[in-house]
Amino acid sequence: MADVGDMVAELIDAGCDPVVAATVVARAFVSGANSTGIPRIPVDAAAEKRRAYDRARKRNSTGIPPESAETPVSPIDTKIKNSKKQNSDRASRGTRIDPDWKPSSSEDHFAIQEGLSRSEIDREAARFRDYWKGRAGSGGVKLDWTATWQNWIRSTAEKLGRRPLASFGDTSPAGFYAAFGSEEQDAWDEYGKAKSGKTFPRDSKGGWRHPTQWPPGYTPQRQTHLSEPVPAPRLRTMQ
Repeated sequence: MADVGDMVAELIDAGCDPVVAATVVARAFVSGANSTGIPRIPVDAAAEKRRAYDRARKRNSTGIPPESAETPVSPIDTKIKNSKKQNSDRASRGTRIDPDWKPSSSEDHFAIQEGLSRSEIDREAARFRDYWKGRAGSGGVKLDWTATWQNWIRSTAEKLGRRPLASFGDTSPAGFYAAFGSEEQDAWDEYGKAKSGKTFPRDSKGGWRHPTQWPPGYTPQRQTHLSEPVPAPRLRTMQ
């Protein structure tokens, strides 16, 4: 008769649970011995379970007990995890500059607030775009292009000896404060829309400070000002 332990091990290799395999073989052995008249040999089921368990572990190349092995991961779960990892890696690696990059309305106004003129901003924007387009390798990859532009503008302003424009409420003469609803504000908003598709920001009073009273190329629509004398009407005399 085959060794009881070997029989248990064979059942386990066939996919049977170790505890169930040991129990079935033990019962079959006892039942067979009684039917053939062979003297009954006591079987220690617990010992057989332990020996079967040990044999199964030895046959397992990973050394991990069958019942403690990790649950298989479905292809869908793997795909979702890989997708999340790729998105995370992409965000942490940053991006290269857009070949058609140009400063947004807020980025453009940041340069104005740093004291640069319109022509200087346009020149620096072209230099900034061309420099980073031509930068090879990881040096041309940035996480935040707005922050990169702001650092570039600060360095340029320092080299040119420019000072940031005064904020609202400052009595210094730098820049012009376009009040809410004024023609100057409307003119600057139209200029911003033409350059970047957006209007300029507003402060708590509804206005904003600009480098000059009027944007480049704008012709004021007002024909008279309060400070100009208004000619007196000419009266006709009776003949």
